[in-house]
This record gives sequence, structure tokens and C-alpha cells, in this order.
Amino acid sequence: MKRLLLTAISAAAIASAPALAQQAPALDGNNTSIISQRGNGNTADVNQAVGGTTNSQGYSSIEQLRGASGNVNNASATVRQSQGSYVMGGNDYANASVIEQRRNGAVAFVNQVHDYASSTQNSSTIRQLSANADASVRQRGDGNTATITQRAVSVAPTGRINQNGLGNTAKILQESNGGSVVINQGTWAGPGQVASPDSWDNNANVDSAGLDPLVRVNQFGSLNRAVVSEDGIDGIVRIDTDGVLNRANAIQLGEDNRVDIDQLNTGFRNTVDITQEASLTDGLAKVEQSGYRASATITQKGGFDNDTRVMQSGLGATNTDILSTVLQDGSSNIATVDQFAESALSDVSQIGMMHVATISQ
Repeated sequence: MKRLLLTAISAAAIASAPALAQQAPALDGNNTSIISQRGNGNTADVNQAVGGTTNSQGYSSIEQLRGASGNVNNASATVRQSQGSYVMGGNDYANASVIEQRRNGAVAFVNQVHDYASSTQNSSTIRQLSANADASVRQRGDGNTATITQRAVSVAPTGRINQNGLGNTAKILQESNGGSVVINQGTWAGPGQVASPDSWDNNANVDSAGLDPLVRVNQFGSLNRAVVSEDGIDGIVRIDTDGVLNRANAIQLGEDNRVDIDQLNTGFRNTVDITQEASLTDGLAKVEQSGYRASATITQKGGFDNDTRVMQSGLGATNTDILSTVLQDGSSNIATVDQFAESALSDVSQIGMMHVATISQ
């Protein structure tokens, strides 16, 4: 195994010098890179896929910390790893990347590629504890895992995960003001890459808290699951799934929040479950579904001036195959359900006063 340990301390010219690791293709396909930097304006660049060379196993760890003065601005970390069907010692190996940044304006980028239908997986973990942080992960292949954590009074962070393939997992935890989250699974093609030939059994999990958070999840294929939890004010959640047997769940706590979920393009047995509760006011839950056997359940609890809109179209064999269930309590809430389908059922329950319910079938 090759092992590279590089440490940069914020002193004299070393503080601002870039750290470059694995600049020549390794022959044994089993590399380790460790970079630790402390101070301002540092850059770390790890390339374990130089010139398109396919290495079997790579591990990269980058740590960028505060300097002695506590002034922690402008850090950048980049990791590129590639792995195909290379076999070493009778076993396939995978790539792993860990980045931790505690600097304002930190930027982290990870690109991991391996063959579809490979028996191994890539893993990426990014932790950013700073304001104005930006984290991006791109993974191609099957069974990959990407995790981004942005917290500790984070202001306006951005977290993005793009994955192609089967059985991938994307997780983003964000505590912020004005944060943005984007997850694309099965719909993304990066430079020199093509979209996944198949995409199913992927998981997207987002846990967001703070003011003005924006969360967007796009999934293409079948048996995908998206779960978003948001606790804050003026939050927006948008989930789009294209395929069959997909499930989307959104939970919002707070006020002035919005959820918009689309499951379209001749889907089959797709399911939506939305819960908006706590001291919720001016909440909006909107669902649009098309295809065969669609189900939407929306619960808005403990507030007023909330709005639910459900639009469903498609076919069903029984009167529960196209199903909409709405529960609202509080006051002055509105529920609107439009079902352009055969064998459709709409169930609206409103508890309180001055509610309005409208159903069109």
C-alpha cells in the first residue's frame, strides 16, 4: 500500500500553499492520502484517478481547521477517485473519502466513479462547520453512499449530491439560515459520463432546520424512497419522482412552509405522505400524481390558514386504487382535491371552524 501523509501549518508561505496528493497513477491500486491543514486560504487537491487510470482502492482524508488566531476563512478541498472491476488479492476494493472543514467559505468537491454492477461501493463523507460552505458529491455506480453535514450556525450553505446507479444512498444534514439542498438520483450525467442505464432502490434522506431552507430531491426509476424532515420557518421542499413503486415522505414543523411533490409519467403504485404540524400557519401542501394506483396522504395539524391541493389522474381497479386522504385541524384551512381518474376515492376530514373543502371527480 502506498501511504501519503501531508501536513500544512499556517506559518509563513506554507499556509497558503496548495497540498497536492497522488499526482501520478499508482500501480498497486491501493492508495491512502491524508492531508491536515490549519490556517487561512489553504487548498487540498487529491487525485487518485489521474489521466483516467482506474485504480482499485483509494482512501482520502482531508482536514482543514482553524488557525491560532481563530480567523478561519476560505478553504478548498477536492477529491477525485476512480475504480472499475480491478481485482486485487481476489477481492474487489472501493474508494472512500472523508473531508472535514471548519472555515468560513469552505468548498468541498468529491467525484467518485466505478463500474455499474460492481460488487464494491464508494463512500463519501463531508462535514462542514462554518458559514457560506459549499459541498458537492458526484458518484457513478451501484451501492454508493454520500453524506454531507453542514451545521454549527451555518449561514447560506449549499449541499449537492448527484448519483447514478442502483441501491445508492444520499444523506444531507443541514442546520442553517438560507441553506440549499439538492439531491439527484438516476437523472445526472457529469462530464464524460452517461446517465445510469438503470436506476432503482435508491434512498434520499434530508434533515433540515433553520430559516428559509430550500430542499429539492429528483429521483428517476423504481423503488426509490425520499424522506425529508424540515424544522423551521419559510421552508420549501420539492420532490419529483419519475417511475414506479416510489415513495416520498415530507415532514415540516414550523410556519409558512411549503411542500410540493410530483409523481408523474405513467407511474405505478407511487405513494406520498406529507405531515405539516406544530404552530403551523400559512402552510401549503401540494401533490400531483398520474398513473395507476396512486396514493396521497396529507396531514396539517395545529394551525390556521393552511392549504392542501391534490391532483390525481390515472386508472384504478377498485375505489381505493386512486386514493387521497386529507386531515386538517385548526381554523380557516382549505382542502382542494381534483381526481381525473376511474375508481378514485377522496377522504377529507376537517376539525375546527371556517374550513373549506372542495372535491372534483
